Amino acid sequence: MTTMQTLSRRDFIAASGAFTLAGCSLPKGGCSYTVPILGDTHFDETQWGRYHVGWKPRDERDANGRKREFARNADMWRERMPSLISAAAKCAKPTDAFILQVGDLVQGDCPDSATATLMFKDAVAACRKGFGNLPFVTVAGNHDIRNGAREAYDRFFVPFHSRELGRRFTSTTFCFRQGPDLWIVADFMKPDVNVIFSALEKSDDARYVFFVCHSPVTPTDNWGFFWFLFGKPEDTHLRRKLWALLMRRRAIVLCGHTHYAELNEWRGPEGLLTQFSANSVFTNPSLAQPKLITADPASWGKIWVEKHVTDAPVEHDGHYTTRTRKQSLELVAEYAQGLVRYEKYTAAGHYRLNVSDSGVSIDFYGGASQSVTKSFVLRS
Repeated sequence: MTTMQTLSRRDFIAASGAFTLAGCSLPKGGCSYTVPILGDTHFDETQWGRYHVGWKPRDERDANGRKREFARNADMWRERMPSLISAAAKCAKPTDAFILQVGDLVQGDCPDSATATLMFKDAVAACRKGFGNLPFVTVAGNHDIRNGAREAYDRFFVPFHSRELGRRFTSTTFCFRQGPDLWIVADFMKPDVNVIFSALEKSDDARYVFFVCHSPVTPTDNWGFFWFLFGKPEDTHLRRKLWALLMRRRAIVLCGHTHYAELNEWRGPEGLLTQFSANSVFTNPSLAQPKLITADPASWGKIWVEKHVTDAPVEHDGHYTTRTRKQSLELVAEYAQGLVRYEKYTAAGHYRLNVSDSGVSIDFYGGASQSVTKSFVLRS
């Protein structure tokens, strides 16, 4: 038996140097692996009491909205999410490198840090159930840090990821190598620009660059239009710098937040960028069968933005955006340039990323299915 076979998965990762900082010289060929992916999971309890007692809403509107979400999550986690997680675990492969969850791991809305930490621990245990000791990677979502849970999230997940991936991280934005590939995990609520841009600028030797963020890195043609990485008007210079680097590195963005399954791809003289949004919010059994909303790049911006965006401030999680309708349509026009693929579905389930020299694809397993429902080619 070789040394590789006698080590645990985490020990082998650490010993082999598979997780290393960007900029290291690594061979580009001969490495294939898979990654199980869970979209937003909004982990919660089946009865309101364990995590939300003592939670104080901002106002009556906030209270009513949150209670609707609690009821939604209770229904999901009582009837559907355990079977979805179980199906994902039963589809595990020897080639699985780690589990990726793309943010909004939990519902949040806890009354204090101790309860938020308990919710994080319970959510990780629930979402990795059946996967054995496979490393678990998540990224901060807006729900994860709601109601003052920012400090609790940082205190729990910075050392958590250090243990899971076998190296020392100091931020909720971090990067690692999986074989010849660069993975950047970006906290869109508190992005560490030094980590993001340094990793991208030193990634010439990477076979593929995967950029993980809870929010998309672009506006989306739905209710989440205003919430994307560096999406504030004052961050326009950072947004455009990120876009240029991602395009140049031919990056693949993996995200969530919108509760749709969506594939976007941009091509231009400066490069290529592919973005895939995953959703696991299994609110209805019908979501196991994806329903196509559009497959027409020319429809981008016309489904929701043109119909609903006005000059009125828009609120999301207690934060407001004051981007005008004119500015919003200019943003649509900016990202419409070079958009060559646009597929959007109402769908929920679990996913598997397949990575090899020959390309990158994602298999979607509808709901709690253990057979592939639909496949998406991201690179060929």
